Amino acid sequence: MSIVLSEIIEQSYSLFAKYHPSRPLDICTDCCMTPEEEGKLAGLPVREIPRDLLSYYNDGAKPEKTRIEEIKHFLPRYLDLIGNFQFPTHSTELSFSRLIPFEKNEWSKEELDVLLRFNSSFFKHCLTL
Repeated sequence: MSIVLSEIIEQSYSLFAKYHPSRPLDICTDCCMTPEEEGKLAGLPVREIPRDLLSYYNDGAKPEKTRIEEIKHFLPRYLDLIGNFQFPTHSTELSFSRLIPFEKNEWSKEELDVLLRFNSSFFKHCLTL
């Protein structure tokens, strides 16, 4: 991973650290994720969330729009995994599917800046491989 991409991911961990999800998480615990997995996901430090657990969360049944604080809480881990080509889903194009319903005005200027810089740096990183 490039130094620039690593720095952006580290910045995202700091920037989004103020967000914490409310329980229960916006995920189906009847068949997509067990209540124990949901509890583990909500309780683990974000950096320590295993890709498989985030994958169950990302791919499971969920409401049309997840609470934004929940998304922002987990977002640095998504960036970290994706930056290392460990996509947290069965299809790479669905990696950021939980971000789709949100409007630009639901993000601070600094949050949008980090996301845009991640996109650009990740694309450049891909081109250098």
